[in-house]
Amino acid sequence: METEQLWPYFLNTLTNHDQFIVHQTSRITAKLACWSHEHMLVPDLEYYLAWLKEQLKPQVNSHSTVHRCSV
Repeated sequence: METEQLWPYFLNTLTNHDQFIVHQTSRITAKLACWSHEHMLVPDLEYYLAWLKEQLKPQVNSHSTVHRCSV
């Protein structure tokens, strides 16, 4: 009997609109990826690491950009 992977449930939650849910899911995913006996599959790990990298990019403030252009 094949066991079902738990990772897709967590990774799908990373696209939720509620930032609190997203941040908590990310923390849980990181802890499970490090300490769980069930290893994350390579495509899931690549997706999670790409998502983390995207979250670490500086956020562009569109208001200041528009303001600079109009001055």
